[in-house]
Amino acid sequence: MKKQQINDHTIAFIFDEISGFETAVFLIDKPNRYYLIDTFCGANPMSAILSHIETLEVKKRLVVINTHFHWDHMWGNCLFKNRDIISHASCRTLIEDTWDQQIESSGKYIMGNNEMTLPNLVFQQSLMFEDDGIELLYSPGHTSDSISIYDREQATLFVGDNLEKPLLFIEDKDINRYLRTLEKYIDYQPEAIVASHSIGMSFEDLEDAIEYLKKISTGQKVSFEEPTKQAIHEKNKSF
Repeated sequence: MKKQQINDHTIAFIFDEISGFETAVFLIDKPNRYYLIDTFCGANPMSAILSHIETLEVKKRLVVINTHFHWDHMWGNCLFKNRDIISHASCRTLIEDTWDQQIESSGKYIMGNNEMTLPNLVFQQSLMFEDDGIELLYSPGHTSDSISIYDREQATLFVGDNLEKPLLFIEDKDINRYLRTLEKYIDYQPEAIVASHSIGMSFEDLEDAIEYLKKISTGQKVSFEEPTKQAIHEKNKSF
């Protein structure tokens, strides 16, 4: 694990234990709470983050957020079973419904205990922590249950897996809904865009993703010279 300072209030904890699959979780330090975005693959990697929090001088309530139901974003929930764990309402349902399937397909990536621990606070469209300037918004795209987090003070938008380099991954059939989410991101005019598998996203990356989805949604032919991007695109076409 390595740490990277994102802004004055946020640290990224970056895990590269899964080859070719670097994943970050984010700790936002606000006046009234700490916010932990996603919990990676089990209790072991999250123990290091909990130890970090315990060393901080100011003791505050910790709020855990699951951006969506995929295993690499919620298997570490079990370490925080006595804390608030927040997600979209459908995320809780999807975690429960797909738990065994995800264990079967990706169980080799479990790191320590991963006892099913469901979000205990869910929302439908948005959830505001006004005193900390933190907004959680429903942003379906990569998956139907995806949410994003906006830090108003830092003008930083955390997008989970809705954006990724070299190309976004589509795992939900509603392309137009995905497109609306990315266009909504534009309205926020974020100064920084942070994704779980590609920390440094630019506004240009967002605009490129919008153009890509527009082409797919209108049936235009799309191809890439870069083999990795083309391979992802071929998978995306299956949706």
